[in-house]
Parts: sequence; structure tokens; C-alpha cells
Amino acid sequence: MGAVGSGPVLVHVPVDEVDGTGGTSAARTPSAAQRVVRVAGAWAGWRSRRPWLAVAALVAVVVVLTGALVATPRLVTAHERATVLGPAAFDGAIRSASAPPQVRWTAPVDVMVPPLLVGGTVVVATGAGADRRALTGLDVVTGAVAWSVPLGADPVPHEVRCVPVGALLACALAPGPGRVLARSGSRPEPVQDAALLLLDPVSGAVLRRAETPGQVVSLATAPELGEDVVLASVASERLTIRRLDPRTGEVRWRAERPSSFPAAATSRVRLALGGGLVVASAEGSTVVVRAADGSRVPAPADASGTDETFLRPDGTLVRTRYRLEHVGVDVRSDLSTGEGAPWLTVRGVPVEPAVSDGSSGLVFASSSLAGDR
Repeated sequence: MGAVGSGPVLVHVPVDEVDGTGGTSAARTPSAAQRVVRVAGAWAGWRSRRPWLAVAALVAVVVVLTGALVATPRLVTAHERATVLGPAAFDGAIRSASAPPQVRWTAPVDVMVPPLLVGGTVVVATGAGADRRALTGLDVVTGAVAWSVPLGADPVPHEVRCVPVGALLACALAPGPGRVLARSGSRPEPVQDAALLLLDPVSGAVLRRAETPGQVVSLATAPELGEDVVLASVASERLTIRRLDPRTGEVRWRAERPSSFPAAATSRVRLALGGGLVVASAEGSTVVVRAADGSRVPAPADASGTDETFLRPDGTLVRTRYRLEHVGVDVRSDLSTGEGAPWLTVRGVPVEPAVSDGSSGLVFASSSLAGDR
């Protein structure tokens, strides 16, 4: 045999680009596309070796992503709900905002019926026609309609007044003042009594619906009444105040005001409760009764010239008199418990801060006499 020639020579050739500045080589950083190709190749290889484990991992990823898509909006809404409904530092406190508040949602409602927040539900009256008049519960965070309760059509209850009673909601419904029926005399009389509803503000379920005599012109409640409500109604041009249990309809007591008290279906009667008293006022006339039994609280002998009577939140009854003097208007107020002589007489009208933590207990007197404050 002849001599065997030399075989091919292996030569190491660097494939990396040479740094033009220093002449040294450096590893090239893979691009995003190259990374994707590498991951896909690794996944394909691993899937071919362990197919069942790959399927399980893929299912787990899909479940996690789906759960995140579903849970994230709910978590955000729950956080907003906790922020909106969370207790403030004190009653009437104002939360500071670093930016102007934004309108999150709007809804068409009857502006004559004040919205009422009960828990996480805003209760409003909606619709104006016989087939559309309803009580509607809106979610306070999203504005979504949680429930809607038709109010009836014969007659259409234009007057709607609601108050929270414990965890429930009591609403008085009455036709508008234009719905009257002529009688033998010269004055009209309401065509139909009002209705009193007891609802669950969460589900909108009507737990009880019953008629109540007269046309309800005011409705109120207070913690000291427990789960009772006090309503003022007008019938035959007389004002009647009742305390009743909306769950059963049982009337605890009934007090009637003489005909001298303004008692028309259009009267703007205001009810105030506190300190064991119920104060009904309208057009300068006032009647004070005891919340326990409805008995009349007689006014002091020197209260005949009272021009204004109101009840402070702490139950203090304030009777104010305005007199024109040569230097201006003289304003004097008597503060009492409603029984006997006043325990304090001040010059001016007692006022208190609209926003307070309640720790100071300060009450101020404001008077327009000769510019005094």
C-alpha cells in the first residue's frame, strides 16, 4: 500500500462578532425572537418527553389566567365598596381628595324623592307613568340596578318617603295632592289612603304592604324608637301623628292636632325626633308630643310669642322669638327639655358646627341685632 495522505485538519473558528473598538470578542445577546424560538423548542422537547405533565401544566396556566380575569374586577369593586362605605373619622367628617372626584355613574331618578343610602344600596324613585313608577335599588359603587319594585297604578303614588328601620326599609306611598274627590261640603278630601311598605333593601323583597289612614305628609324614625316609625298624615283637614310598628302595623299611639294647625295635602310638615320628643312643624305652627305615649307637651305660659320652634339633635327644644327694636331685630331663644321652664335663655339662635367630631360640645348663638354675632 502506498502512503496515506494527511486527513482534514480541524480548525476552531470563532463565530462571534469582534468588538470593533477593542478587538476582543463578546457573546451576542439573543434577540426577543430568538428567545421565543428557544423557549418554544424547549417546550416542544419537554412536551414530547412528558406529554401528560405538559397538558396538566397548560390547563393550570389557563385556570390561573381565567381566575385572574374574573377575580380582578371583583377585587377592585370590593376595595372601592369598602372605601365608599367605610366609617369616616367621625359623623359628618369630610375625606380629603388629592384630585377632584370623578363621576363613576349616573342614573335617571325622580329628583323630588331624596335618594337614600341603605347599606350598599342607593334607594331612589324612578319613572313617572302608571306603568313605570317604581322604587329602585342601585349599587352604590357600580350604579347597576339591583332590584326594582313597581309601586302600583291606581292611584299612581307620586309621594314617596322612605326611612331605614334597622336593617330594613320603610316607605310611605301616597297619590299626588291633585288626586281629590269632591264631597258634599265645599272642600275636597283625598281620594285614597296612603300605603306603608316594608322592604328588604338588599333584595328588594316586599315584606309587608298595608294601608294607613290619610295622606302621609312626613315620615321619620330615630334610634330611640327601636324599629318603630312616626308618620304625620292629613285627613279631613286634620293632622294626625302616629307611632307604629311597620312590621306588624300595630299603632303604638295616635295624636291629633287641632284644626288651627296647617293641615292640607300640600302642607310641608317636618317631623323631628330626639330626647323623648316628637316635634311636628309647618308654616310657623308647632306641636310637641312625647315619643313614649304621644301625650301633648304643653308650651310654657311665656311661649305664646314664639316664632320658631325646632329640636336640636341632642333633644334640646329651642323656642325662638324675633322682635323689632330701634337698633335692629332682637332675637332670643329659650332652651328646654320641653317640660317646665327653660334651663337657658340666650340672645340669638343657637347653632353648632355642621362638621364636628363631637368632642367639644360647643354651641354658638347667632343674632342679627346691630350686627352682633
